[in-house]
Amino acid sequence: MAKPKPTSIWQRIYKYIEDFLRLGGDIAFAGGLTNLAGGKVIVSTPLGEETLSVAPVAIGKEDLDLNEHAKGLLKGTISRRFEDGRVMYTDGYANVVAHPSGAVIYSSEELDTKPVSFGFKEAKERVEDFLAKHGGLPKDYELSRVSTINQEHLVTGEKDIIAWALTYRPKINGLEVVGPGGNQIDVVISDKGVFSYMRYVSPVTTRKEAAKTLSAEEALGKAAEKIAENFGIHTPVTITKAELAYLSQPFDKTPSDLRPIWRFGTDKGEEVHVDAFTGEVLSAPLR
Repeated sequence: MAKPKPTSIWQRIYKYIEDFLRLGGDIAFAGGLTNLAGGKVIVSTPLGEETLSVAPVAIGKEDLDLNEHAKGLLKGTISRRFEDGRVMYTDGYANVVAHPSGAVIYSSEELDTKPVSFGFKEAKERVEDFLAKHGGLPKDYELSRVSTINQEHLVTGEKDIIAWALTYRPKINGLEVVGPGGNQIDVVISDKGVFSYMRYVSPVTTRKEAAKTLSAEEALGKAAEKIAENFGIHTPVTITKAELAYLSQPFDKTPSDLRPIWRFGTDKGEEVHVDAFTGEVLSAPLR
């Protein structure tokens, strides 16, 4: 993503975009209490002892005409170059980068730092109209996350919404596909239009034989020591939620099978992803 001259607001915006592509998920809270890993992992809600039958799936790359896609997003004279397997397009004001994984990321310098003039409903309509003209919204992709980019007044502390950020993720076999910048469509829109757009659509090519998962309790029991290590021995982590999902690779990695995972939420709004078959910690925040 090309960056404009580094002012404080732009640095905050680009940091937000990087986090937005990497993170996701709202956490729900519940009651109860169980301690694991010597009290370093606290479970505040019953997780369930049920095992489930889930099939790994193999994915491929979206059949997208990159040159035409870039022409539709950029304006005027477009130049193209190749770097480390990526195809990079620019018109001097905005950029399109196509990764070997099939992910395409558009970014511009058009974000308006003035408050937006429309609410969520219109933001969703504008985003989905944009997607209809630029690759479409696949039928298995649903709105998964809505957030905002805010600008704070230094004197009053009040915050203005300067852009809406919407994430669409697929559901396969009834399970959401999650991951740090994995299979999803992200759009950031302000009064000036779409500022940032990531499209990472990987259609399912093979549905493999289903197998029994660990229960959420079993998976967390196997993962507790590693989770405690990641979060730090002096910072207990409280698990507030568990749900089954598929984990995709980040957009800058080679696509592979979607792995069934237990997606554990914490009281800090963070997520821990644990392999649903082995109990291996696949991703967890470091503190």
